[in-house]
Amino acid sequence: MENKAKFYFVSEAGADTKSSVVKVKRIQLLAQEESFLFPADKQTSAHHKQLFENPIVKNVVKSLKVRNKFRNVVLTLSKELENIYRDTEGNVVLHDEYLEEVTEQESNVNSESAGTFKRKTSSLIKDIVIEKFNGESINATVWINLFVQECDRVGIAQNKYAEVLRLFLEKSALDWYNVFIMQNSLLNWEAWNNAFIDTFSAQSWTDITYAYNFKFYNGSLLEYALKKKRLLLEADDSLSINTQINMIVISLPNFIQNKIDRKSIINIENLMAKLKQLGKINE
Repeated sequence: MENKAKFYFVSEAGADTKSSVVKVKRIQLLAQEESFLFPADKQTSAHHKQLFENPIVKNVVKSLKVRNKFRNVVLTLSKELENIYRDTEGNVVLHDEYLEEVTEQESNVNSESAGTFKRKTSSLIKDIVIEKFNGESINATVWINLFVQECDRVGIAQNKYAEVLRLFLEKSALDWYNVFIMQNSLLNWEAWNNAFIDTFSAQSWTDITYAYNFKFYNGSLLEYALKKKRLLLEADDSLSINTQINMIVISLPNFIQNKIDRKSIINIENLMAKLKQLGKINE
């Protein structure tokens, strides 16, 4: 009998935070309802060489050029892949290691009435802490990642993300949603996530220029540093901690830089504490 499995691939920051790497997060046999999570340290191609050599997977990897994009891919398991991902009794494994079952209590949206959905989600979405996205002021990739994290945190199932998303959009982003929903299923979060990033990812150098050139003139040093850090990460969320520290400090006047001992600043928290200690600078 032909066995098929669904694999979940995602593009994430690499070990150096500047590069991106495609990982395989979990597996689900199509004959089963349960899905299983690969260990965090065994999700790269180095631990799934035969899988990543599959022609379909190679095309998936090529398509995941933007960080935080993902693909769910169904593959027919060859004899070689069967030996890697299933034991002799048909249980899901990675070689000889048994995997953790993903406990997602997701029910089909179509089986719920609109009223039931409203009652269930209204008590959850009020706990989501994220500003609305208008298509202009926030980095799209950073924002959608935060949105997913918040949905996960409060317990909203993935097949309801698209419905909840509408409540956190405004202006041109809401217009995009109303158009996109006409031809796309609310259940297919993969399509929504990827289309959102494709549509709203920065297409110019404006955000990066503003973030890098943002300087301190007067007022609270801590407030300046927090805003500078946010702008930098919205422009490029792969920036290392050292780069963030350097960019924050070099945008300060020289007389303030001279009050900061570089050797004592070993992390971003040290820098923030020092700037808070220095207080405010008035013109």
